Amino acid sequence: MRHGRRWWDTTSSEAQSLIYLSTTAARAALKRKKQHEHSLEQTSGQIAMLEQQIYSIESANINQETLAAMKNAGAAMKTIHGKMTMEDVDVTMYASTFLQRSSQQQTTTHAIQDVSIPANE
Repeated sequence: MRHGRRWWDTTSSEAQSLIYLSTTAARAALKRKKQHEHSLEQTSGQIAMLEQQIYSIESANINQETLAAMKNAGAAMKTIHGKMTMEDVDVTMYASTFLQRSSQQQTTTHAIQDVSIPANE
């Protein structure tokens, strides 16, 4: 990329110096300059396109790793839960909720008892 810009600067100054000697040579130098400008633009475009493709590939790799992790997690969940059915889940959730409520009721009862006891006793 740097070489292309350096060449472009050289060609530009060459065209300026040739304008006094020969218009044909100056035109040829300007034509070469224009060709190199076009080549430089194409190269810049190709670099941008390659950077975009690299980004896309990296993103695809991350997605693939995420999906593999999710697949492994799903398999682990199946192993953990075994042959559990929806009814088993409902029973478990009901029991858990019942235990939480009874625990809260006990805590509330103890708090009420503690508050109702006079400080003198």
